[in-house]
Amino acid sequence: MFTDLPIQRVTSVLRFSAREAGMSQEKLAAKVGMSQSAVGRRLSGDTPLTLADLDAIATACGMRVSISFAEIETLAAAS
Repeated sequence: MFTDLPIQRVTSVLRFSAREAGMSQEKLAAKVGMSQSAVGRRLSGDTPLTLADLDAIATACGMRVSISFAEIETLAAAS
């Protein structure tokens, strides 16, 4: 079920947020303590994005991570 989460949406938001914050991958990498290539791989989806990575990158871009789970009525009715 959770293997189908749209990680591409998350990385797209992170890339957009970094651009909006005026952060190049190089600046972002320095701020989160990773190499530029490590940040690039995470933002492209080539390397899995951990919750710690997500939090660090979002924070560096001036954002806060908030995760919630809610039951979707149509899925509950189908079960």
